[in-house]
Amino acid sequence: MEIFQEMQETVTPNEVTYNSLIEACIRAGQYEHVWTLLDKMGQSDVMPDAFTFSAVAKVCRSHADRDSIYKILDAIKTLNIEPDEILYNCLIDACLRTHETKQAVVLYDAMIALGIIPSEVTYGIMIKVYGQ
Repeated sequence: MEIFQEMQETVTPNEVTYNSLIEACIRAGQYEHVWTLLDKMGQSDVMPDAFTFSAVAKVCRSHADRDSIYKILDAIKTLNIEPDEILYNCLIDACLRTHETKQAVVLYDAMIALGIIPSEVTYGIMIKVYGQ
């Protein structure tokens, strides 16, 4: 975060910068910085993408944070982000780990409705959802 602060003095951060920093914070267990960085992205007019929200969903999953799942879903709608299979898998898995099984099924159905073909990973997650 210190390097990021210094960098902003000379270089304008872009989508890749923010995504890399969010991923680094997650790997370092610095989850409190993730939402701050998302807010900074918005303030800088840098648009988060499906990759950004896939990374954030990992935080929800690891911390069993229901509220954040719905915060992500709202942000995706508001920003018109088109989720890809990876983002759907991350969100469905986060729902599984937070016992939001009905929302997991809603997300799976939305994925199918968009014509996204589920992978073995998706099916594995959904088997766990139905098992729960």
